[in-house]
Amino acid sequence: MNEPSGPVIHIGVSAVLAILFRLNPVITVFCGVLPDLIDKPLAVLGIGGGRYIGHTLLIAVLVVAAFFLWKRRYGLAALTGLMSHLLLDLNALVPWFYPFRKYNFNSTKLDIVDWAKDYLHFSRSGYELIIIALVGLAAFICRWLYQWYTRRRKRKGSQH
Repeated sequence: MNEPSGPVIHIGVSAVLAILFRLNPVITVFCGVLPDLIDKPLAVLGIGGGRYIGHTLLIAVLVVAAFFLWKRRYGLAALTGLMSHLLLDLNALVPWFYPFRKYNFNSTKLDIVDWAKDYLHFSRSGYELIIIALVGLAAFICRWLYQWYTRRRKRKGSQH
């Protein structure tokens, strides 16, 4: 089974998306790492193997609803961060529909030292930073095109 994306890519991609969509960066980045903040400590306790309840759509809906009730834009920021995390982890077993669908979780207890070595190491950083740079470049191009289109539309409207 392939390993999920590490913290560098989750933080970087959610930060880029927050900038692109003009969302609250703190909420977007927090929600971009929230599934791992929930599931990695559970794995250290021997529950779920690192991808468990934090990586589900049910938790995403509950978290987004809570932020949405606080402020609509915060709900959108939470949705963006959480979905970026779940989509980036698609190459690993992600229990999106738990508890409505049965998943075979790795229930072996994760040693805290092993977890720190596996999850927090940055040997993949080059790959992750390239992805973040490409997402950032795409975000910059999309934003520039949107601004260009908006200015062009305003000029055409003022000529009439």
